[in-house]
Parts: sequence; structure tokens; C-alpha cells
Amino acid sequence: MLGYDILDVLIKDDDVADFGISHDDAPVTLLHRRHTPGNRIPTNLKYEDIKDDAKKIILSATKQSDSLLAHLAQKMGSRHLTESEPYLEGTLPSGARATLWKRGTTNPMGNVFTIRKPLTTPITITQLLRDNVIPYELSALIWLILDTSGGTGVIFGAPNSGKTTTTNALTNFINPHHRIFTVEDNAEFCLFQDDVTSTITKKSDPAHTVTYMTLFVRIMRLTPDFVCVGEVRLSEIEGMLHLFESGCPAIGTFHATDEEAAMSRFFKLGVLEAQLLDIGFLLGMGMISLQNNTRKVISFSESFVKENGDVGFDRIVTYDRINDSFEGSDLDTLIKSRRAIECAKLRGVSDIRVDLEGRVNFLKMLVGQKKFTPSEVKLSFEGYYNRDLLRPYKSNLL
Repeated sequence: MLGYDILDVLIKDDDVADFGISHDDAPVTLLHRRHTPGNRIPTNLKYEDIKDDAKKIILSATKQSDSLLAHLAQKMGSRHLTESEPYLEGTLPSGARATLWKRGTTNPMGNVFTIRKPLTTPITITQLLRDNVIPYELSALIWLILDTSGGTGVIFGAPNSGKTTTTNALTNFINPHHRIFTVEDNAEFCLFQDDVTSTITKKSDPAHTVTYMTLFVRIMRLTPDFVCVGEVRLSEIEGMLHLFESGCPAIGTFHATDEEAAMSRFFKLGVLEAQLLDIGFLLGMGMISLQNNTRKVISFSESFVKENGDVGFDRIVTYDRINDSFEGSDLDTLIKSRRAIECAKLRGVSDIRVDLEGRVNFLKMLVGQKKFTPSEVKLSFEGYYNRDLLRPYKSNLL
């Protein structure tokens, strides 16, 4: 009644990233953060028929599965799952994101559920640099972009490619003086700056539904300095681009396999070609097959206008799987990128190389000093942006 039945052990294990069942008789399978990442591991957790001494079924696995889904739906604050409304997405009290699908016409094999658990302690940018998920020089360029008024980007990739984790780590670059907002369907971002407001959409009857666009409009009236947008899927792309057009620095996540696929999806969702210029860069994430199926940044592209007037994305950095290296991530290449030149002008930077080298050296210093925890990274960036400015304001009128 109070917990999650046989799922309690998985809810409480911070190393479990995702778990669920594919039908009533199937065992629970999970994705583990430290063991065989990217591959589902079967467990010994399974609903089976409960029988008496005479081998008569007292409680079937199906009934237990039904009871579990009803219990999860209740914890998500929703009504009962029915034949007409068999599908439900929401957040559990633990903060995990749950997706439920009750057996029925659209799902004849049995109940399905997936519970995705966010990290309780977020991955920092220094951890990604240490593990060679992203190169230092590219990190410095993204930092410069996000540190500039109007700096925007979209992190794309397939499911479980590390989009949200990487996006969360990139927020370490946000100036600690800034006011930050997050917009999501379910709370997955875990930012550790002081001035952060998290907002969540609400799916209800038409009169009380709160959409991405609703949240964007409300946020813009609160004068944000930076906005993080999670899991842009369908019509919410319009709201995100409206945010990008406003000049507010922002990043969002999007499902796609490469730049062409991302552009194709943008157009299918009604995005105009000219609006692509509001997306400063596309950062591709992927699961690669090396020793432990490690997640990597696989591409970095920036928007530009072609000679014929069309808008596209020019790939600058590409991950080479064979040599485990990042082609085009050297400073000689990056300082010539349109985004670097544009941001340098906006910030009044006379020498792009000196600026990026300074950021690279700062990041290398943090990794060399083994500052990997959120609190250590936070204090370090506060120092970079002059921590004295963060002291509480005392009015001379008081």
C-alpha cells in the first residue's frame, strides 16, 4: 500500500536507470548505470500465479499486474486506467517518470510499464570531459555560445543516447548570476545553481491543461536569463523556437539520429526554414560500440544560409568511432566557425583563440584538480564569474 511491492528494491537503487515489463508473464528487465550500459538486464523479479496446496490459483499473475498498474496510476495522481484510456504518462512521488499501458485492444499481450529514474546526483561537465565524452575545445565553444545573449542549441539523439544527461552537464556553463528556468513534461533536469525554477506541463481537461507554450509564455513574463527545455517532441517545437527567437539563451533536447533527420522532423512539425537560423547549433549524442557501449558526442553542427538561400546545418565536429577521436575539434578549426565569430563580436572578444584557450585551461584545471561533484563545480564557476558579485545585496536605504 505504501511502497511499490516487488519493485521497491529497484526504486531505491540509484544505479538503476530504467526498468519495466513487456507483458504480464515477463520478468522485470532494467538498464543499469554501471553494468552493460545500453543493454537490458533480466531480473528475478516476476509476477507469477499464487497457488494453494491443491495447485489451485488463488491470485493470478494477471491480477497482480493489474493491481500494480492501478497502484502506480494512483501514485501519479490519476484516475483508473480503462479500455478507452489505457495509456498514461506521469511522475511518481519518488521523482521517477512512469509510462503505463493497460492490456486491451491496443495492447493484447498484457500490461506494459516503464519507470525511468533520473540521477539523484547529476553528472557534471568535468565528468564528461574526464571520460572523453566531449572534447575540451568543443566544450569551450559551447560555453562561449551559451554565455552569449541569444546563444541557443538543440541536443539530439536516439532514446537512451545521453541527451538529458549531457544537456544537464552543459548547464554547468550557465553564468551563476543568471536566473534559470526549466520546462519539461516530467522533471528530469537536476540543476544545482541557486536561482533555478523548474516548471512541468499538466495534461488535464482542455480548460486546465498546461502546455509547453503556456509555460513559455509565463516564463517570458518573468524575465529569464536562461531556459532549459526537455524532450521536445511535437507541437512544443513551436514554443521552443518562439523562445529562441526572443533572444533568450536556451537549450533543448530532441529525438533524431542525425542533422538531416532532425531537419526533416522540424519541417514535418511545421517549422519554417528561416526559423532554423534561430537554432545556433545541433549537438548529436550516440551510444557507440567500443568496450562498454559508452555514450559520446558524435557531431556538432551550426546553422547557416547556403548560396541558394536555403538554410542548413554545417557539421564541424564528427566523432571517429574507429580511432576514438573527434575530428574538427581543434581550436584552429573551431575559431573559424560562424558561431564562434558571431559570439565573439557580441561579447566584444578581440581574440577568439585567447578566449577559448582560457576556457579550455580552466576546464582542464578543474579536471586536473578532480573537481567532479556538483558542489565543487558550482563553487569553481562562481569563482570564474567573480564570486564577490554573488554576495547578498544590502541596500543603503535599509
